[in-house]
Amino acid sequence: MARTKRRKHYVPEWVTRDYVKIDDPHHGVMWTWVQLEGEARAKQIRWWHEDKHYYWGARPPKPFRKEHQAQYRSNCRQQLARWRREPDFEVQIRRKPVLPYWD
Repeated sequence: MARTKRRKHYVPEWVTRDYVKIDDPHHGVMWTWVQLEGEARAKQIRWWHEDKHYYWGARPPKPFRKEHQAQYRSNCRQQLARWRREPDFEVQIRRKPVLPYWD
């Protein structure tokens, strides 16, 4: 999901709710969803809108992204160069690879 969408007003339902354990003498132990309220809800919404919930703790540096996508860019250049040499060549450019830290 794009960060711009996350930064807007969109907050998925799973962010603002949590599992709660209920011990019922008749039915035993049950788990149910409960809507978060107050400071707990605000904390989850802040977490959702920030970009620091990756396993790095922050966005990785730009050289990481460039290194990760170097093979993709190289392949695209090769496909286009071959098409310039052979106009009948069918260019096949795949989708850009997903970065490993993205949600």
